[in-house]
Amino acid sequence: MRKILLYIVVLTINHMMAQENKNSLKDTIMFEKFDFNLWNTRYKDFEKDPKYGGYYKLKDGSSFRPMCGGENYTFYDVIPPLPAYYHCFYDYYENGNPKAYGKYASMQTKVKIGIWHYFDANGKETQVNEEAKLGKWRFNAILDVLHKDGVIDLYTGKNRDWNKLYIEFKNNNREVAVIVFKERIDILIDTYYEYIFNCKTGKYTRKEYERYNENAMDMPTLPPLKNSKKNKRKRKKVDYLVKILCHKSSLILQNSVAIKVQQRVNSMLQVKIL
Repeated sequence: MRKILLYIVVLTINHMMAQENKNSLKDTIMFEKFDFNLWNTRYKDFEKDPKYGGYYKLKDGSSFRPMCGGENYTFYDVIPPLPAYYHCFYDYYENGNPKAYGKYASMQTKVKIGIWHYFDANGKETQVNEEAKLGKWRFNAILDVLHKDGVIDLYTGKNRDWNKLYIEFKNNNREVAVIVFKERIDILIDTYYEYIFNCKTGKYTRKEYERYNENAMDMPTLPPLKNSKKNKRKRKKVDYLVKILCHKSSLILQNSVAIKVQQRVNSMLQVKIL
């Protein structure tokens, strides 16, 4: 009886895996080449994704955005289902042949992760481990830090959208900056964290700032926020200058006192000589 139950369970799992593979991204739309027929029919058989403008839904829960504008501007941008914190990018030559494909960290196109596949005009492939540029960090390790801090959730996909999570290289690829939404404290103001991951040392820092959100886009005359990154840097610079001035003033005062003491000693010595 147990063997029969086990056999049924195995068959069920295999059936589910087969269904998943059948509805997978590659089986739904062929990304090996750019499909000009679908482009010309404006993807009439695909449902538009209301969450992402210009994107269409796939059966596996992904969404894709096609673009056809000649060489250097013909591609598919594919967003996997939640909770993925990356998206796939497929680039093509003007004739629709593959030029490159791989994954980007977050929904931005700033930091490449994993193995990227590049093709010359003749179809010759070259594979590059783009994630090696992160040095002592890996994308999953960065996500683990953010998940541990509670600013993202690897099980739900919290804060993965464009306006919530931003990742880019800084300082000639020596650092990775991660900006992640914290909370909305006012109808116009959000707080966010800025993480700086050092690719050389494997260490990181985190600071909290305020910023105006999308509701303030049409209000250019709003006053600077007290805890904005710019103002915090200004205060830090002013505090540093004050510290330097205080130190110099202290040295000047010490020198002045020392001179007066020396003058007093010299005066006393002259009196004794007389």
